[in-house]
Amino acid sequence: MARLTQLLLCFYLTGCSNGDGNVSRTHGQVFATTYQLQIAQPISDLPQIEQDVRNILFQIDSNISSYNRESEISKLNDAGTDWFPLSDTSFFVIAESLRIAEWTNGAFDPTSYSL
Repeated sequence: MARLTQLLLCFYLTGCSNGDGNVSRTHGQVFATTYQLQIAQPISDLPQIEQDVRNILFQIDSNISSYNRESEISKLNDAGTDWFPLSDTSFFVIAESLRIAEWTNGAFDPTSYSL
């Protein structure tokens, strides 16, 4: 989860650009859509950052994407009442989603589709 925290911090800090044009950019596709990453300074190690971002996003896709029929969450949904093993990442996201749903008295609903 530390890598995910670093990625989210990176996304947050990129919004602090001074607009001087010295921006490193990359883009890609995941979650049935596209993404663009802009870093508010030139980065010499951009290829490594690009790979790290792709790895994190594709890990999320393989764990909890409802668009990916091979993701853990899709397989869990298809398992019905059968036991299904989850990775630590998927378990954490589901547990936190349920905790937030309870904390917000259901205002946050982590479920999707008709049940």
